[in-house]
Amino acid sequence: MTLARKFCILIISGIFLVAGCGYRFVGAYRGEGFSLDYVKNTTQQPRLGVVFEDALAEEAGLIRKEGRKKLAVVVDSFSDEAESVSAVGAPLRQKLTINIQWRVLSELGDISQNGKVSRSRTYPHYTDPVSLDWQRNAAIKKLARDIVRELFDQLGGSD
Repeated sequence: MTLARKFCILIISGIFLVAGCGYRFVGAYRGEGFSLDYVKNTTQQPRLGVVFEDALAEEAGLIRKEGRKKLAVVVDSFSDEAESVSAVGAPLRQKLTINIQWRVLSELGDISQNGKVSRSRTYPHYTDPVSLDWQRNAAIKKLARDIVRELFDQLGGSD
């Protein structure tokens, strides 16, 4: 095999390895021009505020800093219920629903934009409590990221 052919195979293998590991090129953060004012959790579900702060940082690059506009998020509703059950009444899939309210405060402190986002996601129900807890936490994190993406779609290009 010639040196050129080996080099091409090496390059192609590298491309497949990079693509296979989930690496993706991203554009500018969507939250540019915004900073995070606060995330408040008014539900009984613990740590939802932290999950949403993480999702805002990961999806939009939004952190607590001084920005021209400040985003405030309130997680005001959380439910987790059986979506489907077997013939004997055992749960098969669980359905999570999270609602948030958001608002953007301008430099003067008045509300320049506001809105609501409500999303649902299902996950498999397991009889093993550790597996069930793991699936539930993973679904909550994914749902929070989906909500943050929709929030910034609602905000549009305004910054």
